Amino acid sequence: MGPNGSGKSTLCKAIMGHPNYETNGEITLDGKNVSKMEVDERARNGIFMTFQEPPVVDGVSVMKLISKIDKGKDLVKLSNEIKENAKELGLADEFLTRSLNIGFSGGEKKRSELLQLVHKKPKLAMLDEIDSGIDIEGFRVLKKILTQLKKAGSTILLITHQTRMLHHIAPDKIFILKNGKIVSSGGTELIDKIEKEGYDWIK
Repeated sequence: MGPNGSGKSTLCKAIMGHPNYETNGEITLDGKNVSKMEVDERARNGIFMTFQEPPVVDGVSVMKLISKIDKGKDLVKLSNEIKENAKELGLADEFLTRSLNIGFSGGEKKRSELLQLVHKKPKLAMLDEIDSGIDIEGFRVLKKILTQLKKAGSTILLITHQTRMLHHIAPDKIFILKNGKIVSSGGTELIDKIEKEGYDWIK
């Protein structure tokens, strides 16, 4: 958590290997140094990231994009799995044939990313403001997905500057960033403090 401009999205992009960011030291995952890997290599090694504003990709359907994650898998079985996962997210089969994020509502964009997340089952999932644009039902679905992933062994990094989501999804630990540094950490007691005082108490 942290105020706008504190470095939350920058942290995710740096871990993901965004070309606009340079890092010093090492980023390790399961003992493997991923710092020098290209973005696609990091993804194949189990790192996943959602976007504040997901990109629009005309001509590439949701189904085609997700199918590329499991190249070589039986296409019929793969298609059925994707449709079943979409159904759990409240997405109709017709949604899967649409070009990625073309004409999608805010909620549809987020559910599309969640569909990719469910299918990928990453070791590390970085969700950058996944709470924006979703309603109460969306929070219920999000909680169910994150619970399943956590049980499967995924580590989940939720990025937000609002506390609303944390009343639905209780975090194990909260870290507060300011000016690119972790300035405070703790449990859910920080939620009440932020709601009452904002971030003004952070020096």
